[in-house]
Amino acid sequence: KEYRHLWSKLDGLFKSTLRKHYEREYVKNSIGYGQTGYTHFKIFLALIGHLANNGKSTMLQVLKSQLYPFCDSLDAELFTAEQIHPSKLEPLRRGIRIGFVEEIADKKKLNAQRVKEYVGLLNEIAKIRVLYSQDEAEFNFMCKLYFATNFDVPFDRSDNGLADRLRAALFTTRFVKANEWKGRLKRKSHLDNPEKYWNDRGFYPEDSRFGEIFKKSELMASVFQDYFYPRSVQAVQIKDLPEPESMRKLRTQICEKIDQMA
Repeated sequence: KEYRHLWSKLDGLFKSTLRKHYEREYVKNSIGYGQTGYTHFKIFLALIGHLANNGKSTMLQVLKSQLYPFCDSLDAELFTAEQIHPSKLEPLRRGIRIGFVEEIADKKKLNAQRVKEYVGLLNEIAKIRVLYSQDEAEFNFMCKLYFATNFDVPFDRSDNGLADRLRAALFTTRFVKANEWKGRLKRKSHLDNPEKYWNDRGFYPEDSRFGEIFKKSELMASVFQDYFYPRSVQAVQIKDLPEPESMRKLRTQICEKIDQMA
């Protein structure tokens, strides 16, 4: 009973935060791929949500809670600072398989060349010059990168190499507080299913206990692995993840906007 409940909660997280089926499946396939030690896709993922409380952070924290130490957050300075302090490299040196940047400071730009080089280095020896030293840090780079942002991806420039490696998924849901949710249901109480009415328009009630359920349940690790295992198996058998048309269009729009602002 608990297993089915946890499976339903995990499945519900993806259905509510990523409302487009093809984008949802792509992100889940990316996570399945991310868990493996394989690095052949040479892509990175941008998770974009223009509304507040869209579920990106919850999803990333669930990944970290279930996959740590193989999944961890990364300091945005790895991709924004001109020079990198050695401490910022520690998660990469540990050989994490999924690393995510959850917050990019306002007006900060991601170094497009550095991101492109990191993605191209997958499963190779990375050499990165660090602050206060003429030496370079060397380690086997296995980390698949996720960038979460409430705005368009803030790269300092764009080129064909960056565009080829970028994949972008749009989070259009808004999770609202209990009082606001009750008010919305009341306003549509004349409908047969006011909850579905608001869900179809991207509104869901916020569940403040959501993340804790996954962290505290001893069974959740098994549920999580079973949920993604078929996708991990598939990932090592194919050369690339087919990109949905809606994601390809979003990627093109992002790159065109970067070109205009550069």
